[in-house]
Amino acid sequence: MGFRVLAGALLSALLWINDAAAQDYGAAVYNAVQAAADQECLAGKLGAADFTAGDAGTPAKTAVIKYWSAARSADNVRIADLFQSNGKAVWIGNGVAVLARSGTVTDPFARAAGAALVEDPVALIHAKRGQTARGLWQVRDQSGASIGHYLVDFRRGSDWRPQRMELLPPGAPVPDVKPYCYMPGDIEASKDFITDAEISKMKKRATLVATCMSGSDCGRKWARAQAWVTENSFYPLVRTTDDVLLTTSPGDGSLWVAYVVALDPPATDGRQNIRLRAWCRNFLCVPSIGTVRRNFASALEGAEEPQTENRP
Repeated sequence: MGFRVLAGALLSALLWINDAAAQDYGAAVYNAVQAAADQECLAGKLGAADFTAGDAGTPAKTAVIKYWSAARSADNVRIADLFQSNGKAVWIGNGVAVLARSGTVTDPFARAAGAALVEDPVALIHAKRGQTARGLWQVRDQSGASIGHYLVDFRRGSDWRPQRMELLPPGAPVPDVKPYCYMPGDIEASKDFITDAEISKMKKRATLVATCMSGSDCGRKWARAQAWVTENSFYPLVRTTDDVLLTTSPGDGSLWVAYVVALDPPATDGRQNIRLRAWCRNFLCVPSIGTVRRNFASALEGAEEPQTENRP
């Protein structure tokens, strides 16, 4: 093999390796960005404008109107063509679940004399991090009184169609259609998933950063600790008690720092330790853990420190 051929082969190999490494690095960066975006959403950091109906609005409304027209026309209506065709779409009414692909339904709302669908939804939310939406529609009688609601979960396929439709009769609880990231309720659930046992483990891994004397001294420093975490954490506080402060945890690949602050029980001399665990899920944290500890300890003492931007 001549030198030029060998050199060309080596160069090609190096370029291939570099290209593969670049792709891996690019994928890692992309995943980190996605994880940070997921965590931002699950932490409840987004505003109402991020969860509007968006491009689901018109097709979702059209799909419900089309369903209503079919359900009003007869009993035992086949709904396969009106719902998603993935085999899991379901209609729920009178305590009975019917798979849309193979079943027929008789809708008591649509078949009621004089009933009318309010075509504009009570609420319609587009998932921030997925291809789903959730909406609530009302049905009224001739006098304008409500006779029930449709709670509809949509999925985007070839177009937006119901994945799940539940009939809520009069007197049944009507859920708030709240913003969500991937699945309805996931923002609320993310605040409650950390168990007491997990918190206990986190407290044991926390680092001693300050001490205080039981009573007014500890009360003052604990109030400062809560104020500092509230002001500086990217993630919201989800547990605030007399001896623990806890934010939501960082998602995989997240750069932003999460916090656990623990106040130990008093020792025999009345002293109590204040411990801090600050962590992220990346090789680089924003801000650095050392900076966090210094600024936190300074804040507990009431010292004035130069402002450091701790939030993205």
